[in-house]
Amino acid sequence: MNPLAVAQHWVTLPSPASPDDMPPSPATSVVSSKPYTFWKPIVWVLIIPLAFLVSVLLAKSTQSFLSGRSTLLLDWKVHQVSPIKLFFGRRSRQQSQQYPHIIEPSPGQPRSNLTLRDFLLHQDGVYLAMAPSFFGFYGYFGALSAIDDALSSDTTSDVSFLQSNQIKAVAGGSAGAMAAVLIATGVAPAKAAAFSATMTLDKFADPPGICAAFRGNKFEDLMSTFMKQEQPDSSLLLEDGILPVAVSGFDIRTLRTRILSKGDMAQAARASATFPLLFQPAVWENDDGDESSTTSWLIDGGVEDELGLMGLAAFDAEHPKRILNVLVGGFGSAGPPGPSQMPDGVVASSVLSVSIESTPQCGPHAMSNGPLATEAARMAMLASLDVPLYLGSEPGHYELFIDTTDFIPPTD
Repeated sequence: MNPLAVAQHWVTLPSPASPDDMPPSPATSVVSSKPYTFWKPIVWVLIIPLAFLVSVLLAKSTQSFLSGRSTLLLDWKVHQVSPIKLFFGRRSRQQSQQYPHIIEPSPGQPRSNLTLRDFLLHQDGVYLAMAPSFFGFYGYFGALSAIDDALSSDTTSDVSFLQSNQIKAVAGGSAGAMAAVLIATGVAPAKAAAFSATMTLDKFADPPGICAAFRGNKFEDLMSTFMKQEQPDSSLLLEDGILPVAVSGFDIRTLRTRILSKGDMAQAARASATFPLLFQPAVWENDDGDESSTTSWLIDGGVEDELGLMGLAAFDAEHPKRILNVLVGGFGSAGPPGPSQMPDGVVASSVLSVSIESTPQCGPHAMSNGPLATEAARMAMLASLDVPLYLGSEPGHYELFIDTTDFIPPTD
């Protein structure tokens, strides 16, 4: 058999291509006018997790709003304030004539005979809750330092006021959680404030995390190292604190707030203070007996726990509490909640709502304002301890709104 015939039998040669089907020669190859945009895949890698996080927060906000527990709108159903007033209305506020640094909640609002000092020294003690506030821990440490210095001599205990039996427990969310954890460790507020002033951006900035500017590990390490230096004999576990302590974190897996009352203090503070897009979600291994979820991905406790009160549910839930609720910032147009408006699991006999307002703004790129905010809050709180409290929204509710403007130290 002819070998050429065999080859032609098994191999089908392509038919000649038409001129239109011929590929362009190298000399006439068409090059795309659009250069390869290498950054597009990177953008999509960032956008997809970010979109997921935003959708989670929007879903949670909608869920809370429809269920009557909306915290982002200051719980308009609880306060019985119309949405229009919440968006456009403002409480009429002016400075007190007798005490220029005190803000009058509303014109003609009556005062009580009770002072902040009286409330703190009551024989039944007080539960302290500190609200989320963007880098507001400077203000908290300043205010707590003033309280500790002024009231330690008024207690019969050999320890400072904040470590005495007068403080039954402490709770907080976000920046309030950081303050709560350090106080529960036994660190003096003045030392905590000095430590916070050293936390410049370059010290806690680590590589970018998942949908965040930083991972947050260095922030946690800084907290842990400082607490070990101050309390070398402590286990640094929440359940072993000098004061009972619980902080809040928002679990993006379950869309629920988780109360942390057991586990590592530094990790708990980092988890609750995981401001979205600043730090990546913190992985928390649960050890609270809840078998429904063993691992949580936690972000800022302030997503739902906007006043830092939810952690108080971890302490004797059926017992009515005398609560001091402190916020660096303002309570908004709806005002602070009274005893009947506490979160689930928190029973209050009386609530004192204290706002520390107009402190110098702090943040990752304004850490130098931290000492100014600390000193302004400290001096303003000292000047407010013996000011008569305003009567709040219901029996057992008191209000004290403090303007720190006149106490901000001058700068060069």
